[in-house]
Amino acid sequence: MSMRWFWGLFDVQYYLDRNPDVREHGVDPVRHYLDLGHQEGRDPTPSFSTRGYMERYPDVVASGMNPFYHYLRHGRFENRV
Repeated sequence: MSMRWFWGLFDVQYYLDRNPDVREHGVDPVRHYLDLGHQEGRDPTPSFSTRGYMERYPDVVASGMNPFYHYLRHGRFENRV
């Protein structure tokens, strides 16, 4: 998955402020969210609830797709909130 466009929509400062463990370990915050953070229910922006999206759309969970990635690529065009 290309992350270039994703970087511009992901709130790095918000993620690091809310997840000091990511900062302390020197992990790339976008990579962390894509690989692990979404599974832990961490939010990529103040306006997107990872857990809320996963609870509302079990088909996204079943697909194995990252919920924020799904929202940006598909969900917002399908009027999923």
